Amino acid sequence: MVLSRFLTVGLACALLHSAIMLGGYWLGLHYAVSSVISFAIVVAFGYWLHSTWSFPDAERGRMPFARYAVLTAIGSAAWCFAFAGAGWGLGRSWERFHRDFRFVDYLFVVAVV
Repeated sequence: MVLSRFLTVGLACALLHSAIMLGGYWLGLHYAVSSVISFAIVVAFGYWLHSTWSFPDAERGRMPFARYAVLTAIGSAAWCFAFAGAGWGLGRSWERFHRDFRFVDYLFVVAVV
């Protein structure tokens, strides 16, 4: 039950981020500005959803928002560097890698459905 709530919150945050980024694009904002705005809104939204819906029975001494935001920023930076490093490491062979592992896209869709 908690896992489904956790995944639902993750999906809601991903959709909110995408909507904010698209809105920023339509408004002519630089992607970096849209990213900062999105991060601030999505982190607050995710914190609120997790603390009220994903883990409603947790102790009231839950993680403070500032600590949650800092740890989320660290985790986000780690993912960004990991993907940038993978792209840099694959270089020109990225297209071949993507083509060879195309089946993962289909497995993901099947898993979601």
